[in-house]
Amino acid sequence: MFNRLPSFNKALSLLVLVVILLVLISSGLFLAVAIASAAVVPITWLWGLMTGQSYDRVCDNSEIVYRLNQLGKWTIFIAIALSFIGLIFFCIL
Repeated sequence: MFNRLPSFNKALSLLVLVVILLVLISSGLFLAVAIASAAVVPITWLWGLMTGQSYDRVCDNSEIVYRLNQLGKWTIFIAIALSFIGLIFFCIL
């Protein structure tokens, strides 16, 4: 009965493979959402200018817009920080 069960090593290897596959798939999806939300930030600002509302008021009108703007701000911040670090390394080397 116990001979038909896979060994612990094989089961653990399969679990690690599934986790790595899920991370690769979800990282691409997360990257796409992060880039799209970074594009929402200036669009929200422009929408506020066109309608005469403040940026915060436009974000407060919708929970989805608010969340996308939060993620977009962090994406823009991280992209600028990584670009700055890359520029420093490029200048040093």
